[in-house]
Parts: sequence; structure tokens; C-alpha cells
Amino acid sequence: MRLIMQQKTKRDLAYEEIKKLILSGKLSNDMSISENVLAKMLGMSRTPVRDALRRLEMDGFVRIIPNQGVVIREVSINEVKEIYDMRIALEEFVTKELADMLSDKDFSNLEKILKKQEEACKKRTQLPSMKKIVTFIIT
Repeated sequence: MRLIMQQKTKRDLAYEEIKKLILSGKLSNDMSISENVLAKMLGMSRTPVRDALRRLEMDGFVRIIPNQGVVIREVSINEVKEIYDMRIALEEFVTKELADMLSDKDFSNLEKILKKQEEACKKRTQLPSMKKIVTFIIT
């Protein structure tokens, strides 16, 4: 098994930026916004924005209304807690499943990632996403 650093796609960047705008309140549930406006705001074409919006809809952050635009969904505290509880459970499961397959170098790389996350927590900045930072490839 080896760790590979993964470059973010425009779709991933659009997803993260739009999600950040929603969570920060810059895009709120009382506004409807179009793909075109978001694309201009993010400085990219509509395709990655459209893909990001579909993903955000699946994640429950927005509702896409055909021919009308995108409506920001209000997320409750309970929904946020459920999402993070599920993420913790999944990450714990994957960690246990992969632990015996990892090399010393893999553990060293994981320690570096955890240090970055710890620093982000201390600075109260956005945590680096494990999914975006690293991809495990089982060979």
C-alpha cells in the first residue's frame, strides 16, 4: 500500500468554496442563486459548479430547483452532529481495516497529516480533509 497526494479538481474546489460560503453564512437560506452567478463568483465555468451543486444537494446543503436556481438549505445542529458522528464511525472503521496493511512509511505520512489537522484545530481554521489529502491504493 502506498499513499498518493491527490490534486484537487475544479469540481472539488467549487464544492469546498460553495460549502464554505454556506457554512460562513455568506450564502444563506433566504436567497436563491444561479449556477452562472456562482461560476462568476468562483472564476470558473458552470460545469464544475454544477457538479459541486449536485454533490452539495446530495449532502443536504442545497436544493436545486429546475429553471429557478439553487436554494440554500438550512442545516440543523442535529443534522451536523449526525454527519460528524457518521464520519467519525466511518474513519474509525477504515482505520481499523487498513492498520495491518500499512507500512512504516505510510504511518509516518499519516502522522504528518494528523499534525496538520492538529495545527488547524489550534488555529481554528478549516481542517484538511483526509479524503482530499490522501488516497490509499491497495496493491
